Amino acid sequence: TDKSLSALAGLRYLRKMVIEDGSALTDDGLAQLHAYPCLRELILKDGRLLSPRGLNRLAELKSLQLLYIARWPRVTEGDLDRLRQALPGCKIRDITQDE
Repeated sequence: TDKSLSALAGLRYLRKMVIEDGSALTDDGLAQLHAYPCLRELILKDGRLLSPRGLNRLAELKSLQLLYIARWPRVTEGDLDRLRQALPGCKIRDITQDE
């Protein structure tokens, strides 16, 4: 949840985050990821509330090198392509089909 992300904000050197159930996470909640300047890998599953606006928040995470998402029904492949352009050094993949 958004509240859970803010509760972890003291872990500034966190390099990898896996969120298996992001069903209560919102686009605004993704803004809290700025609290993790060393974050390199993010795996975010079940982002049913997340939209292209949330991807714009992720585009600001220049340290990100790997982003896997699954079950983000409001995000299209075109939205992911725009994020890939914003983060050229980041491997971005929708792993919904792999699960």
